[in-house]
Amino acid sequence: MNTYVSNQRFKCIIFDLDGTIADTVPFIITAFKRAIEPYVKRTISAEEIAATFGPSEEGTCQWFVPDNADAAVDDYIRYYEEEHYRCPAPYKGIRELLCELKRRGVNLGMVTGKGPRSTTITLKYYGLDEMFDRVETGTAAGANKAGGMRSILSHFVISPTEAVYIGDSPSDIIAARDAGVTAYSAAWAENADTGVLAAQRPDEIFSTIAELSYALLTQI
Repeated sequence: MNTYVSNQRFKCIIFDLDGTIADTVPFIITAFKRAIEPYVKRTISAEEIAATFGPSEEGTCQWFVPDNADAAVDDYIRYYEEEHYRCPAPYKGIRELLCELKRRGVNLGMVTGKGPRSTTITLKYYGLDEMFDRVETGTAAGANKAGGMRSILSHFVISPTEAVYIGDSPSDIIAARDAGVTAYSAAWAENADTGVLAAQRPDEIFSTIAELSYALLTQI
């Protein structure tokens, strides 16, 4: 475990969802394939689907099925809920960390690129729907995670220097920098590429949730 020596004190801790709270991406891909392939009448690769990520699921469906996007989104949401059993729980240690942060009175936020419907499904599935004080979701138009962070800071009347964002992708680091908040990288997923994350120079990279917990609980 790293040794953290910091005078930083966080009043607001903001989490990403997919790949940070839970390993949801594999079943997201499956749900998209089930929803979109009947419309386009061909097999779609995981890489093709992932290339559309950034906008919410509404944006992905509009990309593949512009003439039937609304119906495709409804299908996706249905399959997303059906496939959720493939990821039955958050990453080990996440629930305990969130509960302890909540107990200590920290403002907890979530900024995700997911749409509101799928976000609600997942938070309820994991029993985390009452955990976050403020949730900002994505839009079909594209990612605006920095804007979501600013909205949360405005809601709590908190300075960017008093907040941290925890996400698993290079774009999360860029968004945190844009919002002026500390950027912590979650690298505990099996396919995490610490080299790619490090290239964006986050404030810290954490390979385990235990390391993140240690850092956060000494910085509030």
